Amino acid sequence: MSSPFQKSFSNKSPLFQHGPPHPKGPKKPTEKWSKEKCDAKRKELKKEIAKDPYSEFGSILKEQIAKHC
Repeated sequence: MSSPFQKSFSNKSPLFQHGPPHPKGPKKPTEKWSKEKCDAKRKELKKEIAKDPYSEFGSILKEQIAKHC
């Protein structure tokens, strides 16, 4: 007779089920912005933070700058 512990590790357990296939190939590189565009976005971010330091638009700008500059 098997114990509950052994039943939890049977082949029917979710731990042993396969998920969707992994995407093949290398990740696409993110597009880098020009220095002028990065500077303009940083300036826009400073203005937005001066208005409201907790704005959602400001956090979106931060993410974009981190990703593309």
